Amino acid sequence: MCNGFQRRSALMWSVVIAVLSVLVTSKIYVTALTWERRLEESSATVANVERATEDETILPESTTFYDVIGTTDVTDSWVTETTQDELVPDIAVRQLNCTECKCGNRDPLERIVGGSPAKENAYPWMAALYYNNRFTCGGSLVTDRYILTAAHCVFRLSPARFRVQLLVYNRTQPTTNSVERSVKAIRTFFYSGLTNNNDIALMELTFPVTISEDRLVPVCLPQPNDSIYDGKMAIVTGWGKTALGGLSATLQELMVPILTNAKCRRAGYWPFQITGRMLCAGYIEGGRDSCQGDSGGPLQVYNNETHRYELVGIVSWGRACAQKNYPGVYTRVNKFLRWIKNNVKDSCICT
Repeated sequence: MCNGFQRRSALMWSVVIAVLSVLVTSKIYVTALTWERRLEESSATVANVERATEDETILPESTTFYDVIGTTDVTDSWVTETTQDELVPDIAVRQLNCTECKCGNRDPLERIVGGSPAKENAYPWMAALYYNNRFTCGGSLVTDRYILTAAHCVFRLSPARFRVQLLVYNRTQPTTNSVERSVKAIRTFFYSGLTNNNDIALMELTFPVTISEDRLVPVCLPQPNDSIYDGKMAIVTGWGKTALGGLSATLQELMVPILTNAKCRRAGYWPFQITGRMLCAGYIEGGRDSCQGDSGGPLQVYNNETHRYELVGIVSWGRACAQKNYPGVYTRVNKFLRWIKNNVKDSCICT
């Protein structure tokens, strides 16, 4: 009996060791294959999606993402893991020819439930994202070559099927002034679809756009200090759902107060749902909010000292739209400054 037990134990450990060997070999093979693929000439048909998994708490109830994508295409996705300190290597080093430019400038004249139409070209960094020729999300131009948006808008989707439009006011009627680009690569940072944490993504355009202070301007990145934005009024912009229930054809804007995370956790959300990499903005009494279709769009604050707009948040998720005790939840952009700056070094950056 003892010998039989020992034989079974030995057999069990042999199986375990064999399985572990296969797993390790597979991981090494996938890693080698990934880097081999990335060493090839980059093209718009290759998805360079970076992600990693973390141990996250599963939410007790489902949440609503503010996008309108109806697909989960995973065509040609290549996965690597990066941290904020790591820069994705670019084999073909670009020769940058940058001119001095300023970020966050807009016309000084100046889904959004309870919002109002924005003036045409009032937010020259505002981007409209299309997947398979269908409008899906918003985004923000942060350099001449990169769009910042929400990870849930692009995660595991093929870059080749995206196109980005800039200088668009009526998304159904682009003009000769509009700029369109295809997408070369998409990068995310430890995004968790279970908890909505790290809901941020960079989209690399196939070709840079021409920055012009009187036409196309990137938005400024935020300051690293969280507390300076608490209580400030911010502006969220997008083509999301309105009070009438449908997506807006024209760009909408809405002013919302930025709440402290402590106040947001005391509202309707479970405290653990609001992480340090999120911020809440909106009205506790409800009635006005970002909504479906606004996902990925900017939450921007005007800096009275620099007279520039700073991108403090990205429309991420929430409990329905404009509901009492459930303000909109945004990605807190200043928690990802190092990651953003590391990944846009191969582009022209306005200051």
